[in-house]
Amino acid sequence: MSSIAVPPILATLVGRIAVTVPARARPTFLELLLGAAATKSGHVTDAILSSGVSRCWTTYFWFLEHGRWSWLQVWHALLGVLTTLFAPAVWHVVVDDSVVERLSTRAPGAMMHHNHTAKPNRPRFLRGQGWLCLAAVVERGFQVGAVPLMLRLVRRGPTAASSRARASCCACSGSGWGRCECCWMPGSCAAG
Repeated sequence: MSSIAVPPILATLVGRIAVTVPARARPTFLELLLGAAATKSGHVTDAILSSGVSRCWTTYFWFLEHGRWSWLQVWHALLGVLTTLFAPAVWHVVVDDSVVERLSTRAPGAMMHHNHTAKPNRPRFLRGQGWLCLAAVVERGFQVGAVPLMLRLVRRGPTAASSRARASCCACSGSGWGRCECCWMPGSCAAG
């Protein structure tokens, strides 16, 4: 029986990220993480199905909705792995915004957006959520790729102003990774 060797870079990445999740929730997190990596779509349902559904569906739901783990700690671990594996003189990042179409008016952050596709069979305006993605550009040899770091829902309205004010006055001093939402890269804190 042949075995597939796990690349050391993947083992390092998964190992360091998994440590950030509490031990009791770690198997569920690993199933979702590896399941999402194995699928082409990356959707939660596809990740659960590709990992073999070893738990009840409500276990995955409760883990994602009510689990006591932090995306920011996972993000911090991912940044730590990237700085260990890749050491460019200058870090390049990609910021992308996109609209995910929503029919419900009660979806968080849903509002009317201009449809830039300009197709004749599509409306000029659509209701949707604005998402902002931050990715780090990594290079190895002549190959270049982007590693998604964070995906955030862009909310507009009365709560958006208070969250911007909170981020702009945080006291993180710009040292280290991921201490607050305004620290994207080391030493680049907008508040410090």
